[in-house]
Amino acid sequence: MAVLIVLETLSPAERVAFVLHDVFGLSFAQIGRVVGRTPGACRQLASRARRDVRARAPQVDVDAGELERIVSAFHAAARTGDIDTLIGLLDPDVVLRSDGGGQAPAALRPVHGADQVARLVAGLTARRDTGLTVATVGVNAAPGFLLKQGDTVVGVGVVGTAGGRITAIDLVVNPDKLRRIDPATDTSRPRWSIPPASLTGRYRPGPQP
Repeated sequence: MAVLIVLETLSPAERVAFVLHDVFGLSFAQIGRVVGRTPGACRQLASRARRDVRARAPQVDVDAGELERIVSAFHAAARTGDIDTLIGLLDPDVVLRSDGGGQAPAALRPVHGADQVARLVAGLTARRDTGLTVATVGVNAAPGFLLKQGDTVVGVGVVGTAGGRITAIDLVVNPDKLRRIDPATDTSRPRWSIPPASLTGRYRPGPQP
């Protein structure tokens, strides 16, 4: 999820400085040769990028009971194809981002609006056989949910909520990124955290369902 923030919100120069220094450990002198700037300027770019990423981190600890109620109601409505209920649980300006890695049904681009997100979620759920279960979990310190089909983890999502409605959904259904998640992990505790390595890597949107 952090990779998505970096790719979508930072300027090209900030992106290069931040990723090459903080992720790959290159010196600012080396980065300067790449972007054509002084080491000091590259240091400032990376520092500004770091502040921007931190500023977008969740600042409010969502009540676990409220989150479970919203996610459970959303999953029940998706499973039955109840579009009206889904729309009622979504903020009008909700955005959904999904990563299928070209191996699982996912949206090619971010999907905006309650009606469009509701119909996409209902369609994705309809593609699954019966037996899909959902549990509210903590995903990298953010509110989220885990989707399982039998003993197989088929999806991990992070949700943003406000005023009792879902404002954002970031969904990973790419099986390559889900293999490291232990399906036997206890999900009864809402603060369970998925290892960050499970959700990192190259972002490769999947095909439109």
